[in-house]
Amino acid sequence: MSTNPNTVKSQDDINEGGRKSDVLLSTIEELERTKKQLDIAKSFIFRCANDIAGDWYINSAKCVLQQIEELNK
Repeated sequence: MSTNPNTVKSQDDINEGGRKSDVLLSTIEELERTKKQLDIAKSFIFRCANDIAGDWYINSAKCVLQQIEELNK
């Protein structure tokens, strides 16, 4: 791929840039889906903890969520 911005890019260079953009977009979309899934899991855990009752369950759920978030860093 040419590095001089004033140089006309070949069709191969343009195609390669498009492929890289597609991969990046796909990765961003996957990360957004994963974040939505994590948000749903958090909501579910807290609803269950509140329904079952007691601070012990809520604290346990928070501990699990902290571990999940650490893994996702």
